[in-house]
Amino acid sequence: MHADDLVALAGTASRADLLSHLTRIMRRQEFDRVVMQLFVDGRPQAPDSARVDNLPAAYLDDWALPAEGAACPVMQHLKHRHTAIVYGQGTYTRANAGYLWESQAPFGFASGVAVALHLPNGRHLALGMGRDQDVK
Repeated sequence: MHADDLVALAGTASRADLLSHLTRIMRRQEFDRVVMQLFVDGRPQAPDSARVDNLPAAYLDDWALPAEGAACPVMQHLKHRHTAIVYGQGTYTRANAGYLWESQAPFGFASGVAVALHLPNGRHLALGMGRDQDVK
């Protein structure tokens, strides 16, 4: 990522612009999928929750299920830790959640990197990027 990328992100005027810039930046890093989400603990549909992503339409229904998020080792890491996570199939199988990996891998989330900022009042800003190949 270059300084110009940060300036472009900061200057976005709409969700569409933000997604366009994020997608371009992530593709240069060889990631095809990107999700940026602001969420509130225990209130995924809260008015101050928001998301921009390039998720395939066919995956949106599965991705947004609260039960899936509760079982997802990546989401649990993001909610409770201050470090990035590099994930792949092993992350899910070690957490007895291999079925989640099986459902997301065909949509470009076979492996990836995610990080969260923990904000006041139970808010979290998460950024995740995924791809078909292992992250090395």
